[in-house]
Amino acid sequence: MVQAQAEQMKARAKQDLARRLSALSHKVEGKQARVEARRSRQASRLARQVERIRKTGREPCRLRRCCAWFL
Repeated sequence: MVQAQAEQMKARAKQDLARRLSALSHKVEGKQARVEARRSRQASRLARQVERIRKTGREPCRLRRCCAWFL
């Protein structure tokens, strides 16, 4: 009887651990996708800036970006 209860507790703990690992894996996949999307956006933004610099021959003004409300 005690041994059967111990086996049930082990099985329940194993199922709980598997469920937690699955949820954690799903959470990590979501975070990795967000990080990859962010990197992709940053890379495309950087490529646009490089192209703009190549076309105009000069670097864009940083003052406009941070102080646009003032100008």
